Amino acid sequence: MIDAPVLNIFGKQVALGPIRRDLIPIYTRWRNDPVVARTMNYPSGPVTIEERTAWFERASRDTAAIR
Repeated sequence: MIDAPVLNIFGKQVALGPIRRDLIPIYTRWRNDPVVARTMNYPSGPVTIEERTAWFERASRDTAAIR
């Protein structure tokens, strides 16, 4: 049985929930997408899985670190 994700906000095309460790590869892909990076005002340059994992560790302890 696959655990259903926790979803807090539902819309027609999106559902939002808490960050999850198993989604780090997806977060990395999004962060490295130039269109997303431009709209989120991220610093330029690619981010590695290791950097995104460090981000996750900080963000899961402190909500101010999510950026």
